[in-house]
Amino acid sequence: MRAQAHRAGPGRNRFLARPVSVEAAGPASPRLGLEEVRFRVSADSAEAAVTLAFGSQRFTGRAGGGGSDRPTWKLAAAATVAATQQYLQHTVTDRLAPHIALADLATATTGLGDDVIHATVTLVNGSQQTQLLGSALVRNDWCSTAVAAALDATNRQLSRFAFRLEAADEVVQECPPQSTDPPRAQVTPPEEVRHVPAATRVREPDPGEHMGPELPIEPSAEPAVEAAPPTPEPTFARAAPAGADAALGIEIGATSVRAAAVDAEGRVLAEERRPSRPTGEPDLTLDMAVDAARATIASLNSSAGRLGAIGVTMPGRLRPGDGVCVSCGDFPAWRDVPVSEILFVALDLPVALIGATQAAALAEWQFGAAQGLSNLLLVAIGVEIDVAVISDGRPLMLGDAGPGQAGHMVVAPGGPRCSCGESGCWQAVAGRDALVARVVRDIGGGIPSAISAVVENRLGAITPALVCQMAAIGDNVAKNALEETGRFLAIGVGNLITLFDPEAVILDSAPSQVAAELRRVTAMALKTSRRAHVLSRSALLSPTLGDAARVLGAAAWATRTLAQPSHAAV
Repeated sequence: MRAQAHRAGPGRNRFLARPVSVEAAGPASPRLGLEEVRFRVSADSAEAAVTLAFGSQRFTGRAGGGGSDRPTWKLAAAATVAATQQYLQHTVTDRLAPHIALADLATATTGLGDDVIHATVTLVNGSQQTQLLGSALVRNDWCSTAVAAALDATNRQLSRFAFRLEAADEVVQECPPQSTDPPRAQVTPPEEVRHVPAATRVREPDPGEHMGPELPIEPSAEPAVEAAPPTPEPTFARAAPAGADAALGIEIGATSVRAAAVDAEGRVLAEERRPSRPTGEPDLTLDMAVDAARATIASLNSSAGRLGAIGVTMPGRLRPGDGVCVSCGDFPAWRDVPVSEILFVALDLPVALIGATQAAALAEWQFGAAQGLSNLLLVAIGVEIDVAVISDGRPLMLGDAGPGQAGHMVVAPGGPRCSCGESGCWQAVAGRDALVARVVRDIGGGIPSAISAVVENRLGAITPALVCQMAAIGDNVAKNALEETGRFLAIGVGNLITLFDPEAVILDSAPSQVAAELRRVTAMALKTSRRAHVLSRSALLSPTLGDAARVLGAAAWATRTLAQPSHAAV
C-alpha cells in the first residue's frame, strides 16, 4: 500500500509512513518496516538517512547532495532504496546479493489534477537486470510521497526476486525542512510516465510545501528476527472496501471505451462511452477510460459508494496478474503498458485485468447462456480465433500464452500461411478472412456468383455479412465457402471438446447474423464427424448478452478477484 501524507498542524508536516515487510526467498520470513527518515541540512549540502526495521535489527541507507540541487524529497527516496540494499546484503548470504538502486525519480500530473511521484528502481542480479516503476499520489508533503513511491518500486522489483513488501501498522515520522531556494533542475519522467493519463506537465514541489525542524542522523542498533505476514498482492490489487456490492467494468476496444457500473446480479446501474484512440499513445485511450469511469461513477450519485473494484478488459496479449498489456494488434503503440496501475492511480479503486474473450465467457457463464454449468468453452471468431475456458466454474488463466492462442493450432498442414508464419493454423482456414478469401478465390477462378454484381466486381468490398446474406438466398459460391469454413471450425472445436470436455460451447462472432451462420455450418460438420458420438455431449450455444458481455464480465472478474480480503484470482 502507498504511504499517505497528512498535514499535522501549522508550520510543520508530519507524514504517515506505513512500515513494510519483506518476505525472502529463503526459509526465513523476515519483516522489514520503515522506522524513520532523518535529515542533516546545511547551507550548501543535505543528507537523508532512512532506517528500515527488521524485527529488532535496523538497516540504514543514506543519500546526500547539494542543498538545492537535490531536494530533500529526492534524497529520501534514494536513501530508502539504499536501506533496502543494506537489507539485501545482510539477508542474501548464500550467494552474491543483488544490487538495487534508484534509477530515476519524477513527478507528473494525472487527468484529475493530482500530482504523482514516480520512482524507477533497477535491480541487477548477476547478468540479469530489470527496471520497474513505482508510484504514489502526493497528498500533503512530497517527502513522504517520495518514500512511498520508492518503496512501491522496490516492492515490485523484489517480488521478481522472490521478495515482497507489504503494508503493515502505522507510525508517524517527521518530515524535514525543504530548501528555500527553488529547484534548479527540471525532472525528466521515466519512459513509463508517458502511460499516465494526462501526464501533461512535470513539476518540482514548491519550496514551502513541507516544513519542519532539522533532525540529526543517529546510528541504530541491530539484533533478532520476526516472521513475516502472508505475501500481499500488488498495490493495484488490494481488497475491495467492505460493504461494496457492485463493480465498475471497463471495456477498452478498438473504436470505443465503455464503462459500466454493474451489480451482483449483472444489472447495469450506469454506463458511459468514449471514443478510443487506437493509433495514438496509450495515455490517449486511457484518458478516455478514466473520463468514462468518472462520468459513470458521478451518475450513480449517492450509490457511488457501492463500487468496490474495477475490472478492465481488452484484446491482445495480457499479463493479468501483473495488470499489464504486453501488446495489442488494435493498439500498435502499446508495449508493456501497466494498465491496472495507471487506472488504480487515477481512480483509487483496486483493479483486475482480464482478456476480452475470457470476460465474455465469464459473463455468459454467470449471467447469460451458460448459467448453471461448470465447464464452458467460448470461441470468438474474428480475423483471429480466440478461445476462453471456464473449468469447474473458474476462468482458466494462463497469462499471455493461454487458451486464447488456440487459433494458432494447426488443423490443415500445408494450408494457407498464418500471420504467425506457420501454415494451416486454425484461424487461417476458419476465421472471417478465410471465409471471404474462399469467395474471392472462386469468383476470381471464374465461378459465377451474384456477389460479383452486388459489389460491382470490387472483390475487396466483400464482407462476411454479405457472404452470409447471399448464402441465405441460395448463392452457391457463398454456400460452399460457408460450408468449407464450417468444416474447419468443426475440426478445431472438436479438438477443444476432446481436450476440455465442456458441457457447452458458445460460438460467437460479429455481427450476430454471421455468428448464427457459422454456428449452423459448424453444427452440421460436427454431426457428420466420425467423433460425433463423443462431440455431441457438448451443446453448441448462442450467446445471449450481445455486446454487453465483455464489460459485464470485466465487472464480474473484479468482484471475484478483489471482493474478499484474500482476493486471490480464481
